[in-house]
Amino acid sequence: MPVSTEPVPANVAAVVPAPSNLGWWRKFSTRDVLSIDVEKVEKPNPNFGKPKYIMEAAEISIVNWKRELVYKKKVQHAPGSFRVNKYAKNGFNSHSLEDGKPAAVIREEL
Repeated sequence: MPVSTEPVPANVAAVVPAPSNLGWWRKFSTRDVLSIDVEKVEKPNPNFGKPKYIMEAAEISIVNWKRELVYKKKVQHAPGSFRVNKYAKNGFNSHSLEDGKPAAVIREEL
């Protein structure tokens, strides 16, 4: 592969950021950081193919930098609409999510 001997334009530094040894998260104050956790359930794939099951949100939790719970809601799923795994550690049974909020409402709240 040939190497160019052309001089590099002066504005390249503006296009290519300088490498940083610090992670992107260090640019934010600890108080500005939230953490999100999403428990999921497996639902049959409506497209009849691979994969046989798809993952959908079942419960959404958000904590702040002090590890205090800021938000926690279950996503509504009808009984029998998702696969119950007795070995899963999420603790959902077939009726656990029927009293949840619709996903669209949770999306709006967040």
